[in-house]
Amino acid sequence: MSAINLSPSVSDNMVHLLRKLLVASNLSLGIAPGQSVEVSVDGSTVSVVGGAVQNSGGFSTLIQLPLVGAAAAYVAGDRVGGVPGLTTLFRAGQRSAILQSVAVIDQSGKAPELSIMIGKPNTFNQAVADNAAFSWGSQPQNLMALVNVVTDDYTTIDGVSMAMKSGLGIVLRRDTYIADTLLAVAAASGFTPTVASGISLQLGILQD
Repeated sequence: MSAINLSPSVSDNMVHLLRKLLVASNLSLGIAPGQSVEVSVDGSTVSVVGGAVQNSGGFSTLIQLPLVGAAAAYVAGDRVGGVPGLTTLFRAGQRSAILQSVAVIDQSGKAPELSIMIGKPNTFNQAVADNAAFSWGSQPQNLMALVNVVTDDYTTIDGVSMAMKSGLGIVLRRDTYIADTLLAVAAASGFTPTVASGISLQLGILQD
């Protein structure tokens, strides 16, 4: 335990400021990263106690999803892949997250134009098969994110096309702690992948 002596007249605001300063300098106080700094006031003494806690500033995670299971011709408006549930989108016990980035990797080098959508249950018609016309579910108003990837977003190196959309800052929120969140992708233009399972997504998420 470390202690810093203060005058008895220190205000609550000063204690709050001191707490922030102690958190920022936890290494110099011998408190390991990943530990909390608990500040308590007893007369003229502020005590600092380390204890393991969760990250209070959010976690960054990367979700990887394959989209195409076969080399087949797609036309504009077709759904690409299934409608997977994003079971790791939110942290346990939390209901919100921020979509920071979306990457598309196309091993066929076709640089497909895509509309990537994230929504709550019933946003999309899950009965529609891959490579069939996309359609909405009963509650299209539950769409939470739409990211369009166009031809100019891609860079092709050694036959692989890659697109990155960053700095999105799109807030995602589920209604309950257990409700699923779904992802759907629609083709914005025609393309024919030449590699089975050749298109994949990477979602960069900041979890609250």
